[in-house]
Amino acid sequence: MDLREKRSKRLRERKWRVEKHHQEVTRPEQIERSIKLKETAKKTRKRELRDSDARIVMKIGNLSLCACALNIYANPYPVSRTSKALISNGLIALNICKP
Repeated sequence: MDLREKRSKRLRERKWRVEKHHQEVTRPEQIERSIKLKETAKKTRKRELRDSDARIVMKIGNLSLCACALNIYANPYPVSRTSKALISNGLIALNICKP
């Protein structure tokens, strides 16, 4: 009997904790907060992607940048428009070719 009482007490406490958590989660301010957190996470991911693109372009040295620009149309691999724009902007910044 003692074990059954302990078990039922544990189950009651667990049920109470779950209900309390549910009440906290479903409060309007909590819902607004979670939406804001999701939005900021999306913005952060986008910013990280942009930063990584910029870092990749910065890592390309002057010689490889020239080689990329010269081979960009004869390249067998598909090169995205953004990559072409980034490379040509880099060359313009280095005064290698004119816009």
